[in-house]
Amino acid sequence: MIKLSGLTEEDFWKNFEWVNLVDEVQGKSGKGDAFPMKRAKKKAIKIWMAMNQPYGVRDHRAVVMLGRQVARAFDPEYAKLEYLDNLGRFILFPHPSGINRWWNEPRNVRKAKRFLREIFVDF
Repeated sequence: MIKLSGLTEEDFWKNFEWVNLVDEVQGKSGKGDAFPMKRAKKKAIKIWMAMNQPYGVRDHRAVVMLGRQVARAFDPEYAKLEYLDNLGRFILFPHPSGINRWWNEPRNVRKAKRFLREIFVDF
């Protein structure tokens, strides 16, 4: 994401924080890792509550949800949207893993690059 955003690594980390919904996965399940949805939902609720507190997450911040499982942890309806949909304060972005075939299409990489640079234009 840093490379696609057009920011230096220093600027990226100065302006953005990275929060994982889960710190570890439970192992393999089918094609990929088992996603601990119950733990992810608990963390998503904490993030949501912090965003809505007067002195919580800054109002202009967006939550970039990396992958459909993360989107589902916030709201099952989010997971049904197209990647790169901007939902106001939430953005569904494809997970940057080798498992996600979305990244195999050069046009998708270009689309992600444009999208990120629009988001990060103020930085």
